[in-house]
Amino acid sequence: FGRVDIARKDARDKTREEWTIEDVCEYIVLDQTRENGDFFLDLLDASEVGARFQGAFVSQARKSEFAPFVASLVEYYNGRNLAKQFIWLDIFCANQPKLTSSDDELPQDVREAREYLLKNGLHDAIAAFDERLIYFNTWNDPYPLQRAWCVWEIFGSAKSGRPMDLVFRPGEQARFIEVLLTDSSKISNAVMNIRLEKAECFSPDDKRAIDEAVADEIKGGYHALNVRISGLLNTWLMNFARQAAAQSKWVDRSLAKLKFEVGRFMETHNDLDGALA
Repeated sequence: FGRVDIARKDARDKTREEWTIEDVCEYIVLDQTRENGDFFLDLLDASEVGARFQGAFVSQARKSEFAPFVASLVEYYNGRNLAKQFIWLDIFCANQPKLTSSDDELPQDVREAREYLLKNGLHDAIAAFDERLIYFNTWNDPYPLQRAWCVWEIFGSAKSGRPMDLVFRPGEQARFIEVLLTDSSKISNAVMNIRLEKAECFSPDDKRAIDEAVADEIKGGYHALNVRISGLLNTWLMNFARQAAAQSKWVDRSLAKLKFEVGRFMETHNDLDGALA
């Protein structure tokens, strides 16, 4: 009891600003769905639920903070009526009581169905949405590239010819521009150092299934996947740099330096047309 008392004394409330997506799943979604094994969608009014594949599929890592994640989506949809935008987020739209149960707690048929859909249905479903988004908490070491499920989702979207649009945490553009202006080699290093085979999974069975799917579907396995996702990340960052230059409110030499560095960055990565734009 002494150790419990010490833990309580040292504990503090976690503010809503500090809540992660995982916290929202655990303390809001599962709190209301665990007993009956419901989908969270079942608890919502029909007007709050979009049609099949309507809106955006959003890939994210659950350890990302929830408030900045929501703010990034509001920023992405700026100029559109937010009341009419729908997003597919796994914590709300997938059956969390089943997904968060240990494999030993699930019937064999449920485990087999999940593995089958991972390998055969997930990528088709992602491609069917109106939009595909991925949320990066930071430009240089984003959580989704550390999570096997997110990596598999990114690959599936790219494979379909309908790649994801990148959504950054608010404030990351300023950090990215600062690095671009002072030491752009850090950007190249971040792209080149991707090692997706090290991405982790909550479920060992899911990690095994994803590893097997990578080996079966991608010639060259994780090495080829690293190359492909690195190229995609490079494209995302070049677009991000181009957008930053176009939207900058800087003037005179500051703007000239920014555009020069953006052009040099694109030239370094063989985007000569972008460098001249």
